[in-house]
Order: sequence, then C-alpha cells, then structure tokens
Amino acid sequence: MSSLLIVGNALAFYGYPRNTLNIDFLISVNTLQKWESLLMKFGYEKFHATGAFAQFKAEGAVPLDLMIIDNSTWEKLEEATGGNFNLQVRDLELAGRHARR
Repeated sequence: MSSLLIVGNALAFYGYPRNTLNIDFLISVNTLQKWESLLMKFGYEKFHATGAFAQFKAEGAVPLDLMIIDNSTWEKLEEATGGNFNLQVRDLELAGRHARR
C-alpha cells in the first residue's frame, strides 16, 4: 500500500525534528479499507473520521492519522514525482507488534 509520511515525522526524517505525538500518512481513498484492516489487525481502533481524515489509537501505541485524498490527486503526485516519493519501509512496529513487508 502506497503512502506518504507527512507532518512531524516527515520533517524529522529530513533533519528538522519537531515534537509530535502521532504518525501522519497521506493515502489514496482507494487504499483506505486496506489501511483500516491493517490497523485493526494491530489493535488500532478508529475514534474519529471525516471524508478526508481518520484517526486511530491503540493502547500503548503511538496514535496514527490518515489524511485521505482522491485517487486523481494521488495519481498526479505519482506522476509529478515519477512515483519516487515513497520511503520504502521493510520493518514496521505498530502497537508493540512487529511486521515485515
């Protein structure tokens, strides 16, 4: 599932640390159900949602926010960057559980 790390953690990745209490991802609406299923497997629950935003929390884990854009906008981002805007994550830990891609 493609995503784009945004806000505080993205700034820290590029050397501009900022205190943040959650992880924010930009995603295409086409992947929302897959994201929700994955997060539920890791014990997250959705506690707030609008058409363009969803917030998840899990006990003992960092909260996670999804900013949702339409597929047309996502495709424009991919086209403008040659599809090279995703940080490839091979290992991921959510809610104290480890997953490998």
